[in-house]
Amino acid sequence: MRILAIITRKILFNLPFYQPLYISQDIENMEGRGKVDEARKLRSKWLEKLSLKYSGSLWCSEGEDLLHEQQKYPEALSAFEKAMLSKFNPALNPLKIYIGASVAAVMATNLEKAEKYYLEAQDWYTKLKKGNKLDTYLAGFDDTFRWLEENINNK
Repeated sequence: MRILAIITRKILFNLPFYQPLYISQDIENMEGRGKVDEARKLRSKWLEKLSLKYSGSLWCSEGEDLLHEQQKYPEALSAFEKAMLSKFNPALNPLKIYIGASVAAVMATNLEKAEKYYLEAQDWYTKLKKGNKLDTYLAGFDDTFRWLEENINNK
């Protein structure tokens, strides 16, 4: 079974829309093992190689790293905005992208963009909730929505 998985990955890896999915998984695995610098180098390498059309998951990963780990908020916002410009595919999570962009915008004190992306995130939240049994997953975003509401409206 392991051999079949390796062969399938090698075949699919040649398709441009599958490459970012596999690279993102590799980056996540590296970060989970504490190899953060290696993960950043791999992400940077592939962000330079891939067209924006297919690199959305990598830009989202870059945005999360810049936002949560490096506290580089304007750069994080820019990374999330690049993820928005890429072609959305099943590997991308638009809710995660728009929430990340909204949080980065709040932290960068760009409240106009914070509100814009917050509203987009709410729209995606509503779309995902309709007709799906994603309550447990979506509940994970509730605290962030409350934090954004407080920080967008009180600044």
